[in-house]
Amino acid sequence: TPDWWIGEINRKNMKRFFPFLLTSCLLFLLVACQEKESTPYIEIKVLNSEVEASFRGIASTGSDEVWVSGTQGTVLHSKDRGQTWARLSLPDADSLDFRDIEILDEQTILIMSIGNGQNSRIYKSNDGGQNWRTVLINQKEPAFFNGFDFSDAQTGVLVSDPIDGKMDLLKTENGGESWDRIGVRSLPSLNAIEYGFAASGTGIVTQGKNNIWVATGGDKARIFHSSNGGNSWVVFPTPMASGNASSGIFSI
Repeated sequence: TPDWWIGEINRKNMKRFFPFLLTSCLLFLLVACQEKESTPYIEIKVLNSEVEASFRGIASTGSDEVWVSGTQGTVLHSKDRGQTWARLSLPDADSLDFRDIEILDEQTILIMSIGNGQNSRIYKSNDGGQNWRTVLINQKEPAFFNGFDFSDAQTGVLVSDPIDGKMDLLKTENGGESWDRIGVRSLPSLNAIEYGFAASGTGIVTQGKNNIWVATGGDKARIFHSSNGGNSWVVFPTPMASGNASSGIFSI
């Protein structure tokens, strides 16, 4: 603050100081309003897929290419920002509910379905979605796939509903070709009614080959974190709403 401002105030010469202060504030507001008006706005468009389905999975491989998935085995692909859509056909999938999509590169896509028993699956395409094959079918009745995430084109982790009071985790290190359970002995116990949500696959996040974060809900809303690929875990309570079947952390 310039010394003369302080001097004016100290001499209580407010009749001289106040008009200057008021003018400064008005100029500031004028500039702020001009900057706000010049800020570009975001345009939101409604895109019609022409498909009757409930969508949960979404992924983008660039500014123009979009993938969405949902009920009735629905998988749609757009190359023009959603103006037109191609519906893809996956084998034996008409009744499945696809909740998560992972894009490993321009040609390699994995899609996860949910449901009891063998309704929980992962399909993989190596040719941009033209052909698909099943790389994982759930064989454990209590398991119910929630979501999966890849830290690179080879390394991914999938989380399922709890088995024997602990979350179920599977890991791949070959781009989803094969999956193995991890952390069976090291995983902390869950509460009686605590689980993850199959909500667009974002209840699990990985970073590098070792960091895994998993969110839960139900009785408790907590974050599970492993920094060594699932060999040990730290559990963090959160202030997120919990206490009933549909409350907790849906996304990280």
